[in-house]
Amino acid sequence: MDCVTKKIVSFWFDEKMWHLFQIWALGITLLMAGNFFLWNQGLQAGVGGFCILAIIAATVFVCLLLCISEILSGLPFSGGAYGMVRCSVGFFPGYIIGCSEICYYILQACLNFYALTSIITQVGNATSRWQQAGVCFCLHLAICLLMVQRKSLNKFWKLTIVLALSSLILIALYCFVSLGTLSSKVHGNAFPNDHSLLKTLRSFQSVTWFYTGIECLAFACNLVSTPRELIAKGFFASFFTIFVSNVFVICTTLYTFNDMDELIEAAFPLSKGFILVFKCTENQASLISIVGILASAYGCTFAYSKLLLSLAESALFPSFLAHCTTPGSPYNAILFGAQISYCVCLILVFDAAISTTVSDVCFLAAYTAYLGYGVSYIILKQSYTASIDFAFKSPFGIVGALYVIFVFSFGILSICVTNRTAFLCLLILWVGASLYYFKIANHQQKFSAEEQKTIFLTKGVINGLKYRLARKKRHRRIAITNNIHIRVPQRSLTDFRKDGDLILADGPSISKSSTYSLEKVHRCLIDPTKAEALQEKARELYCVESVDFCLSIVSYRQLVDDALKKGLLYNNLGSIHRAFVKIVDRFVREGSSDEVNLSAELKKSILKLQNIQVFSALHPLKIATILDESFSEIERVLAQNLILSNR
Repeated sequence: MDCVTKKIVSFWFDEKMWHLFQIWALGITLLMAGNFFLWNQGLQAGVGGFCILAIIAATVFVCLLLCISEILSGLPFSGGAYGMVRCSVGFFPGYIIGCSEICYYILQACLNFYALTSIITQVGNATSRWQQAGVCFCLHLAICLLMVQRKSLNKFWKLTIVLALSSLILIALYCFVSLGTLSSKVHGNAFPNDHSLLKTLRSFQSVTWFYTGIECLAFACNLVSTPRELIAKGFFASFFTIFVSNVFVICTTLYTFNDMDELIEAAFPLSKGFILVFKCTENQASLISIVGILASAYGCTFAYSKLLLSLAESALFPSFLAHCTTPGSPYNAILFGAQISYCVCLILVFDAAISTTVSDVCFLAAYTAYLGYGVSYIILKQSYTASIDFAFKSPFGIVGALYVIFVFSFGILSICVTNRTAFLCLLILWVGASLYYFKIANHQQKFSAEEQKTIFLTKGVINGLKYRLARKKRHRRIAITNNIHIRVPQRSLTDFRKDGDLILADGPSISKSSTYSLEKVHRCLIDPTKAEALQEKARELYCVESVDFCLSIVSYRQLVDDALKKGLLYNNLGSIHRAFVKIVDRFVREGSSDEVNLSAELKKSILKLQNIQVFSALHPLKIATILDESFSEIERVLAQNLILSNR
């Protein structure tokens, strides 16, 4: 018995499991509002059509989460779709996706606040518009005060867990007590399946409301100790919980209502069940829904504040949005987003007719961000698999990303067909954001400290002069020195004998006392003070072009390093690419004056990149990785020639 108790205690107090529990709770708060309102409008497509759309929504979000989990397992950056698109597709597309994401999260929070305002004013019989505006202001202020943590981040997580568990308990009571109460009820043919294509298109965003926002767990990457492992687990733990609760809520609600029209028009479809569960009035039942909706408003506030912080740290938005409290709470970003949300809520209070347009703009911006995730995944998988170590692999791969792109493209099309005003509103946002970008942000943007740490130092770059020979998987050696990654392939593997001799995998035994060794050649190539002597020796052997080629690669890597340290990589992309083209023209292209003898595979990879337009932040890193392989290949041949010449 004591053994079992110890296991239970160790399980709950394990740091990783505790962080996983926190991420799970955050996922529940982000999605809980989907159970309490708006989803019932999807039943306009009929029960059959609604079920088909619900299955499509669940499967596409599974594929989306798999793609995001794989990307985060290699690049655990808490920048959402903005960060991924910025690094894989380009700076301007990433910025536009970031603006779309911010619009989506703020409008999602606004819809939750408006629903809360409607409940409170209805119960309190506050018919005046100004009274409703006052209630809405108090709600925004309360959430802002709860979000701004000045002493400890633990308060944020504790409140998140309380909201998540409270919401789940309410859902459990609603489902099980309602079904037990209505077990003897007999239903007739109350739910017909006749529906039009237009209603089906309108229903798609209602079913995706169940899961919209779950991707925001990516913003918690810098809040947990091991994001590469925990974020993916948190994704699917919260998704599975919400999926099960959705199934029970849908079945229970369909069983509770006799009339389909009554269910579709219900502002809060769970209220009827809460009346049966708690034996309360309709107004009191509506108040119970506040818990779940408040949880989602809290989660959406977390999402847009983190994204505003990421954009501000990259100098794409004003720097005051990057100000944080000691625990890391971006208070200015929280207040800025709350002001926008409150302004939109005021418009809804005084003109409720535009609520449909607001929700459509929200979904349109969300689907655009999801397309960004899919495109980023495909580019990263095709272009940077060798440069980034992905700890998690999606079982569906690129096929899953294509499915995400196809389904959410259908979602965008469905909104554009049914509500062109929503598309026009988002288009105006993009135009305004583009003008700001090219006039201001484009000239001052940089890579934030988190981006540089996550994206460019993912492979474990070590500062200072270090050299090491080590066995790795598949017998590869990695030499890391002055931020230069050298990959030596299998054929150039080196190993030490017991007697101290150094052996080349495809060469003769060489004594460590030789004038030149592979290690000494490497040190000479990366040390400018010793490179001249190495050039003189190589000139005697008619292989000086190999030394010059390696020195050019070292110079290229130093150029990239300096730009990274200063946070000016974006501003120097043109000069960095010109340096690469010079290397190609002199050493790689056939007929070059100092052409080196590279393998056909490496030469093909290098030539393939010379004409690609520099639009990606990871492009210089990919070039550097291929040049490192070329460096290793030429270094091995050069060292072997120098060593044999001393015999």
